[in-house]
Amino acid sequence: MKIYFAASLTGKAQYGTNYQAILSQIRELGHTLVTTNVLDRTSKDVAKETAEQAGEYYKKMVSWIKQAELVVAEVSYPSTGIGYEISLALQEGTPVIALHVGDRFPYLLESTRVDRLQVVEYGLDELKDILKYAIEEAKSQLDVRFNFFVSPKIVTYLDWITKKRKMPRAVYLRRLIEQDMEKNKEFLKE
Repeated sequence: MKIYFAASLTGKAQYGTNYQAILSQIRELGHTLVTTNVLDRTSKDVAKETAEQAGEYYKKMVSWIKQAELVVAEVSYPSTGIGYEISLALQEGTPVIALHVGDRFPYLLESTRVDRLQVVEYGLDELKDILKYAIEEAKSQLDVRFNFFVSPKIVTYLDWITKKRKMPRAVYLRRLIEQDMEKNKEFLKE
């Protein structure tokens, strides 16, 4: 997949190692980064830009988001700019994975119920698996969509699965169905 990575330039001082790890894992999983601009710029560089330069950068950013099949954002450091990029991506219908470390929960994003937005806690030691499952979930959102209602008890269980197995609900449900399909002799005959 073509992935756009977004993260706070100001937050790079605190989370730069995390940014590098996320970009590295995205590449290792075989995906292409549309840009690595967050590594090349600093908040001081941005402060020195003229209005014209800022406008040109904005056009590039919008173009990168439109090119992307997925946006991965590191949101541990609060940033209205990153929130804006996430909003642009969602308006385009592009799935977004918003990653955060445990003690930096993005309450505003979590309270936003948008199907194509995943808010996922991560640690560097489990980053590869978390990204792998979240990207798999994002890919599924590009497939045919199927919605259905479930009881609060089922939602509680699925939330528990998500937390314990670090697996999105849809991935878990899809795997259950795929396992049942493999065992269903009547279906296999067709």
